[in-house]
Amino acid sequence: PDASALANQRRTSPKALRRALRGDLETIVMRAMHRDPERRYSSAEQLSEDLERHLCREPVMARPDTLGYRVNTLVRRHRAAVLAMVAILLALTAGLVGTTAQYRRAEVALTQAEWVAYTASLSAAEAALRADQPGEARRQLWGAPEHLRGWEWQHLLGRLDQSRVSLAPHERGITALAFNKAGTRLWSGSLDEHVVLYDVTSDRHLLKIGPLESSVESLVLTQDERFVIAGLGDGRVLMCSAENGSWSVLTKGDGWAQVAMHPSGERIAVGYFYGKVSLIEIPGGEEVGQVQTGGGLATPVYLKQGSELAVGNSSGVIEVYDAESLVKVSELRGHTKRIMQLSLSEDATILASCSMDQTVRVWDLPSGDLKMVFRGHQATVASVLLSEQEGLAISSGADRKLLRWDLHTGAVKGRINGHQADVFSLARSGDGATLAAGGWDGRILLFDWLAAEVPTHFVRAPSLQRPRVTALEIDPFGRWITCVSELGDLVKLNPEDLTPMAYASVPYARELSTAPSGDWLAVAVQPSGIEIVNPETMTISDTWKGFDALKLAAFEDGVLIACADDSLRLLSRSGEILRAREIASVTSLTMSRDGKRVVVGQGDGSLSLLRTTTLVDHWKQPIHTGRVNDVAVDSSNRWIASVGEEGAALVVDLETGEIKRRFDNLTTAGGTPSLLAVSFLAGGERVAIGGADQIVRLLETRTGREVLRLNGHVGRILKIAENPVQGSLVTGSLDGSIRSWGLPSDLP
Repeated sequence: PDASALANQRRTSPKALRRALRGDLETIVMRAMHRDPERRYSSAEQLSEDLERHLCREPVMARPDTLGYRVNTLVRRHRAAVLAMVAILLALTAGLVGTTAQYRRAEVALTQAEWVAYTASLSAAEAALRADQPGEARRQLWGAPEHLRGWEWQHLLGRLDQSRVSLAPHERGITALAFNKAGTRLWSGSLDEHVVLYDVTSDRHLLKIGPLESSVESLVLTQDERFVIAGLGDGRVLMCSAENGSWSVLTKGDGWAQVAMHPSGERIAVGYFYGKVSLIEIPGGEEVGQVQTGGGLATPVYLKQGSELAVGNSSGVIEVYDAESLVKVSELRGHTKRIMQLSLSEDATILASCSMDQTVRVWDLPSGDLKMVFRGHQATVASVLLSEQEGLAISSGADRKLLRWDLHTGAVKGRINGHQADVFSLARSGDGATLAAGGWDGRILLFDWLAAEVPTHFVRAPSLQRPRVTALEIDPFGRWITCVSELGDLVKLNPEDLTPMAYASVPYARELSTAPSGDWLAVAVQPSGIEIVNPETMTISDTWKGFDALKLAAFEDGVLIACADDSLRLLSRSGEILRAREIASVTSLTMSRDGKRVVVGQGDGSLSLLRTTTLVDHWKQPIHTGRVNDVAVDSSNRWIASVGEEGAALVVDLETGEIKRRFDNLTTAGGTPSLLAVSFLAGGERVAIGGADQIVRLLETRTGREVLRLNGHVGRILKIAENPVQGSLVTGSLDGSIRSWGLPSDLP
């Protein structure tokens, strides 16, 4: 019978019948009927056994004994159990997939929640800073998730701490500070019974004196600065050597010695706990006079070139004595509680007194009249400094506030942020540039004296995002900006909104310089070539091979290049070498505006002025202690500005090489006090500098006063250029952005 008939007999389809017969049964039949007798079953018993195995769904001898065959047989024999196991496995897999998906959703939700919390913390910190609540701002910042803290967090933290340098010389509260006349060294005294000397220019610890077996309450320097005189809590007054830290007892009283130096430097006045004031000759230590004041905790200061002695006391009264006869001549009354400190203006015509009654009172000394009362603090005012010439005062105290205010009106001009503890001691450097503030936590913070007075420009500037900008030039007529990125593309930008106007592909470009006419650009390319580019059309008009130029400066008749082989070469417009000389490690190069002179900065800190036509030195000066990172010449060819890796900016007379102005410790980031870019503005009246701390600072060239800060970049400032036509400033940064700053019109 055919397959259809057999299928009908078995009540199935031919297809199902073939599927049933295929497999082990078919293999058994084929082996039993094999042409080769040796490959058939050896007996009927073997055939019968194999058929029995087939019926029991066990492996048969007719098939090869492979793992796959055995597994298949096992599954057919135990179909129900296997199906149950598969069902369980599928359920477990589905559960695992579901759990993983839920975990991922939870992880995404957690990330989103953390980001929302982070942005909320930043917003709250920003609001707190604007509301003059640094404590709340600090709490919000430190509450932000640590792994999300980026540049925006660092930016707010920088606004929270305006200090330039932070020192931690003591384990307990700082009670006294004293600068040397040059402002390069700072003495500090503390409750931890030590006196410490720091070199503030290098942040280097020089000397530590102690333990002195009593807290240090006051410090003054002798005229020759060879000794510091320390008044101690137990009443001793010590002469401490600035050379080796040795000390001797000058005099001793009844506790809490407050020392004031006579303007002659030959005598000190020492106020004690129970109100006695002793006059002591130095260095001998002889007492030449004493007076018992009307209150305890006597705090003395000399007035009128040393002819009078003012003493503040625990009753809030200032008693004024004749410094020789110690006869009381007047009293200044107004405070209701203990006077903490007395401070004089530079011309000794203004006296400021701070008190536990939370006020600072300003007195006119010639008349003895009270000029004004400052009430900006909410706790004891512990220290005050004032400057009649600048018309300002700075005060600090137990409310952790460091306030700058108008000496005549009392209006708060700014708050100086940084300390997280009470501030009980202040000092100003001899050059007037640095403010030191000692905290009750043992830390000293150094600030720019004008730290809270410098306006900060936060206007959103138009920016173009590029890879790291390696060179930046502005057309002499302000028509466009050209820049080179580390990818080697040359871009021409609209100076109004920084939109690209044209591109040119200049592979491996690293430096460029614009000719004074603006008609052509010289672009240095790696490894050895210079491309001459028409900026109008952004096309390459000439190529000079064989010059591995690290720096270059274009002038109307050619290009000056500093090469990797330590040579300086003067090239004509056709690329011909006109002159050459050796000069090592050139790190910066620029032309004077008239093209007649060249300024060269070197890796050893030297600055040179060369004549363009001869390449002969006009002068050479070692002016930086580290590599010269950038140089600029003002539009009238009067000044050179340079910045170095040690963190200093200099203004130098172009003709003589004489240093006219030095700006130190202007930028510090991550321990790197590096300045990287400089440019003159406003015809040389101002200098713009930038570097590691991502801030562009504008300084007055003649006075060194900082007048503006530009915040916006989140990477190191690499290039600065002025657009004299628009009066704007263009900056390039490691963050890949180019920014054009429209400067405020009301700058001083």
